[in-house]
Amino acid sequence: MNAARPPRLDWRVAFIAATVLVIVFAALSLSVNVPRGGNLVTTVRPQLIMWGLWLLLLPLVMAVSRRVQAIGVFSAKGVLIHIVAGATLSLVHAVVWGVIRWYTTVPASRDLGKAVAVMVSFLYGGDLLRYVVIIAAYHAIAYRSEAMERRVEEERLTARLAQARLEALEARLHPHFLFNALNTVASLIRTNPDAAVSVVEHLGELLRAALHAEPGREITLAEELQLVEQYAAIQRARFSDRLTIEVHAPPDTLRARVPQLILQPLVENAIRHGIAPREAPGTVRIEAVRRNGDLHLSVTDDGVGFGRATFGANTKSGQGIGLNNTRERLAQHYGDQFVLDLAPNAPTGTVATIELPFRRGEDRGA
Repeated sequence: MNAARPPRLDWRVAFIAATVLVIVFAALSLSVNVPRGGNLVTTVRPQLIMWGLWLLLLPLVMAVSRRVQAIGVFSAKGVLIHIVAGATLSLVHAVVWGVIRWYTTVPASRDLGKAVAVMVSFLYGGDLLRYVVIIAAYHAIAYRSEAMERRVEEERLTARLAQARLEALEARLHPHFLFNALNTVASLIRTNPDAAVSVVEHLGELLRAALHAEPGREITLAEELQLVEQYAAIQRARFSDRLTIEVHAPPDTLRARVPQLILQPLVENAIRHGIAPREAPGTVRIEAVRRNGDLHLSVTDDGVGFGRATFGANTKSGQGIGLNNTRERLAQHYGDQFVLDLAPNAPTGTVATIELPFRRGEDRGA
């Protein structure tokens, strides 16, 4: 993690702060001096000179504080630097203030050295305290800046880790699907070469869309259903008239955004575990419904079925790489704002249901 940039001198803030300090201390002095014959000018002028000199010295104070911030505020070297700098700059301030006062007022002594020495003894302790207040404000701002930058960097790191994990999940999903599709081609190439060629063509289109997409990409449900149709065409070539795939998606659901290839593992499981083991024809039905601000997706088959399992965001159980990856990908996209449920279908088969937040195309990233 890169070190945070130290705060830079903002003269506008410095002037505002000095003005406020002049007003505050002048008001305090005025309340004491008025009964003694003091007036506004004689009360404000010393405060203007006092804090004006500290404004002139502020670049040096900031330079020292930046160096100490880099070394360590509470390190022995950092403390020593501040002690030396504070003693020196406070002395410079007191001496300059003494000289100015000697020239601008009726001096108590005609000897400049004695007059300045008196002012130094009078102001030096207060100047040390002012130096401490200034550097304390600087280091407080610096620590706050570092904390904010560290938090931003941690959030960026978390996002990068989540993206890397999502890419790893998708990298596992693509070969898994590819191997299954190639098995289909191998089973057809001797018995039905034309069907095998058709499968390869559909597989090429599907893989082109999947592999050229950005990792973690969300697409519209309409685009996702097009990918499912490419996959369905591959499976229909294998099962011929034994497989029927139906899609029911109202127009208001088609613009919803979903993770790419989120339905394909569910359709694959429905065919592989539900339809393939039986000899009779079977149907896989894909439905989309918008309900209460959520998008409900379901993949239902009337095959042999394979029990019940529920996959929430914190559930560790699963049925094969497809469903495990689907659950983990949903968790990466939506945190705990999703449901993946696998249940028996009546009278036979299985129904897989996904519930996730409904987001239209223009809502992406909102």
